[in-house]
Amino acid sequence: MNAELFYLESQANLVTPLKDLLREHIHAGIRVDPLMIVTQSYMRGASDIGWRYVKLLQAAIPPETRLNLTVKDLETFGYRFYFEVYYTLFSSAYQSEGRKLFRDEGLAIFFPAVAIRERMILVPLGLSQRISGVEKEASLFKPFEMGGVIEVDFSDLGSLDRATSQVGKKMRQDLIKELRAYATYQNINEFNLAKIAQDFNLDLGYIQYTITTEAAQALFYQRLSCHFDREVLPINRWSKVMMMVTNDSENALANLEAHVSGPVKIRPSRIQLNLPAHSTTQIPIAIMPEEAGDFPLEIAFSLPEDKLFAEWLPTHHLWIQVQD
Repeated sequence: MNAELFYLESQANLVTPLKDLLREHIHAGIRVDPLMIVTQSYMRGASDIGWRYVKLLQAAIPPETRLNLTVKDLETFGYRFYFEVYYTLFSSAYQSEGRKLFRDEGLAIFFPAVAIRERMILVPLGLSQRISGVEKEASLFKPFEMGGVIEVDFSDLGSLDRATSQVGKKMRQDLIKELRAYATYQNINEFNLAKIAQDFNLDLGYIQYTITTEAAQALFYQRLSCHFDREVLPINRWSKVMMMVTNDSENALANLEAHVSGPVKIRPSRIQLNLPAHSTTQIPIAIMPEEAGDFPLEIAFSLPEDKLFAEWLPTHHLWIQVQD
């Protein structure tokens, strides 16, 4: 997974702290591409990074604002570029159009900035107001939770630390949603994290880190418990057992699936139950032990959308005694 860090030459001192924060809050293996903005050059393509920046920033601006950014190239004594903003102003009596130019030192208001996974996420504090030229509480950009950006003071490492932490948490939440959607049309028996990483164009390590982190925070799974009404069973014979499951969390759990594994046969093969918050439900199952002795059965619970994460969810152990 790559992060793109846009900055001016005068802001080079921020590159290392930003790399450190991204690796701390996003993922230790993230690759950070420093993209220095050179507004004047003797080589063609000087504006390529500027175009990349404008494309990403424009995606964070709702279309209804009628504000469009573009890059203008100049070929006078070398190659130079500047940003141009087109806007439309409305009032009860008229509609007018205008434009603002940002060149040379004026471009500094746009940088530094950070993009991850084809999305601009961090831009300088006050950029919305400076682009629009209008003082208002509402930002020009989409809310961060809806695909927008966070405006942050890059010179304040405390604010930058909090902003990158917020980005990391939101990215993990979004990835979990994507994985759940992916799971709805895939054969659960054929899940392969390496293939998922390839399909998502993400590092396998980041997917594993996200699943581990978010599964650990699914606290309601930690508040589930279960037991059998009998622990002594005959070998090679079907026995009816009542399995009691308690949900001590605040979450009502619909279509919760219980997976029982061990040297036994289980019927029904698919055990599903509904658990209101702070409740206990019992369900009859049939168990046929295939080995004698004392051993634990492993019980794992998962919601349908969490099957992909089953390996990282808590496992309960219920001991049974099997007699010849």
